[in-house]
Amino acid sequence: MQQFHEDHRTKFYSVLTTLYIDFGFGSINPICAEFHRVTNVNLKNRFFAQLDQHTPRLQSLFRKKASRTGKASELLDQLFKIYDLQDQVDVHVRRAAVLRALPSYMHESDVSFFKMWDVEQSDEPDINDVPLGLLLSNQTSSDACFFCPERIAVLIEDNIVIESSTLADAFIILFALTYILHLNYPKQLLNTFDFVQKVLMGLEDGKLRPRVMSLKNDLLAVLTIEFTPPPLAAAPEYPEVAGLGIQRVGRVPPWALQECPFLSQKSNF
Repeated sequence: MQQFHEDHRTKFYSVLTTLYIDFGFGSINPICAEFHRVTNVNLKNRFFAQLDQHTPRLQSLFRKKASRTGKASELLDQLFKIYDLQDQVDVHVRRAAVLRALPSYMHESDVSFFKMWDVEQSDEPDINDVPLGLLLSNQTSSDACFFCPERIAVLIEDNIVIESSTLADAFIILFALTYILHLNYPKQLLNTFDFVQKVLMGLEDGKLRPRVMSLKNDLLAVLTIEFTPPPLAAAPEYPEVAGLGIQRVGRVPPWALQECPFLSQKSNF
């Protein structure tokens, strides 16, 4: 990860000062405001709208891959087995499942990004050597911590920066801080963050990485299959108009039948 430039470092501490002093610990308002100022994009509205729109298709693609062989498929299979055992699956769980599955689908490792903290087993979390990450903590070991931890915090340079209410909220806040402070994305999650930035958020629509392009094309392919309109019914073939030897090649409008009754097959003209 690149070192902060001096102006980035100043801005970083300015954001933190605003969080702690002006808005109080846990507020994300200044981060959202700064992101909007830089990109002219509403951070949470854009992210959640796109994520929710694509979640059914992404889950379908992820589950399809989970049914195959290979390390990535095994990880996805394990994740969705845990997901399917959840007592309650709401929008927050669905979002979290997609964000947890995305790195594995991209053949990336999230081990050093999602840091788990079992409060019963240790008094302090192990967050050393974590340039960027999310800390998920529970009072007890539980599979539910995968998607709905009791506490979740954003980590930057081995420090807890801000706490959030859900995994998806924490993820997008970390993304925003990374983007507005011009930090490098985690090396092990370049495809994941590239997908979030360029496909979900629509920022800097440049050249996509091969795996990101592949996933985008898969999404578009599913979209095309789901929304392809049915073929138009062929116009019925009409017999000759009685007595005239004229072949009708299309539908006769009702007004034409009223004005010209001889166009009707049943006409005695």
